[in-house]
Parts: sequence; C-alpha cells; structure tokens
Amino acid sequence: RNFNIALEGLLYCIAEAFLVVEKRDMALAAPYVISVGGLVVGAGASKIKGGGGSSSGSSGEATVGGLPVAYDPSEGERWTAVCKYLLTDLKWLIA
Repeated sequence: RNFNIALEGLLYCIAEAFLVVEKRDMALAAPYVISVGGLVVGAGASKIKGGGGSSSGSSGEATVGGLPVAYDPSEGERWTAVCKYLLTDLKWLIA
C-alpha cells in the first residue's frame, strides 16, 4: 500500500516536469501518456482530455500508457510493461 502511494507521488512529480517541458515545445511530449491526480500529459493526452468518454485516465488511478501503476505481484508482465513505459518517458524527459 505505501509503495503504491509512493509510486503515485513519483509519477505526479514526473507529470509536472513534463508539463513544463510540453509548455516550451509540444514535440517533446512523453511518448506514453501519464495520468495521475488530474494531470494528463504525453503525446496522446489531448485525446484523453477531450474525449469525454470513459477512459483509464478519468477513473482517478495513476496510469502510464493506459496501464495502472499500482504494484500487484500476481501481474508481473503488466508491472514490467508499466516500468518500461515509465523508464522510456523518463529517458525522453532527460534527453
């Protein structure tokens, strides 16, 4: 439980950093959409924000690339994909 809360906090900080970068140049948007705490950033963020329909970003849970960030030991492959997406976004932010 505490680990998942910490992950959401980390994801929120990363999303805020992407907001700053995207204000300067939208071409530098994250390749995988990050949704956490009402923030939605990334290359496809406008589709999620303006969609109006039910999406993974509107449910209030933290997601990267549409997958929930919360750690669940029984879903190892999903967790691996989330980590890959998050690390790819971080690499994009730093580069």
